[in-house]
This record gives sequence, C-alpha cells and structure tokens, in this order.
Amino acid sequence: MRTVYKYIVPVNDDVTEIDAPIGLVPVHAELVGTEMGGRAFLLWMDVETERAMKKHKFCVTGTGHPVGENFRHVASSTRGVPFVWHLWEGK
Repeated sequence: MRTVYKYIVPVNDDVTEIDAPIGLVPVHAELVGTEMGGRAFLLWMDVETERAMKKHKFCVTGTGHPVGENFRHVASSTRGVPFVWHLWEGK
C-alpha cells in the first residue's frame, strides 16, 4: 500500500534517525514551533508500507553550519526569521 506519513525532525544540528520503509520520497516539509518552545521540521513522506523497514537519517542545520558529506538537501525554511533552516537526508 502506498500512503503519506508525517515525521518530526527537531532543529538541533544533530542527526535524527527515523524507522520507516525503504524508498521514502519527500513530498513536503514545513518548519513549525513545537509544544516545548523549540522548532522542528514536519516532514511528509510518500511511503510504500509493504517495503522492509530501515533507519533513515535526517539533520536540520542553520545557514553556514556544517553538514556531513553523505547528506542531500531536502528543503529550506525562512519561517524561523531571522534564521534560515535547512533539512538534509542522509544517503
């Protein structure tokens, strides 16, 4: 079955691991405030639920902050003014 799942990736310069089916495809990402006062990206992914599970790595960094070479850019947001945040997915 194919569907869309939502995942939460905190804004903290750390790598977040998400257990999800192999073959995720990002469809939308949005920066939001959290109940704890911090920020997080809400990430909606197109998933095939019958596929095997694996750990997917995501990271959020600010402009000019380093990110590992094995990460690809997924989305950016200016909603955290005056900062711009960037969501990365590990390869």
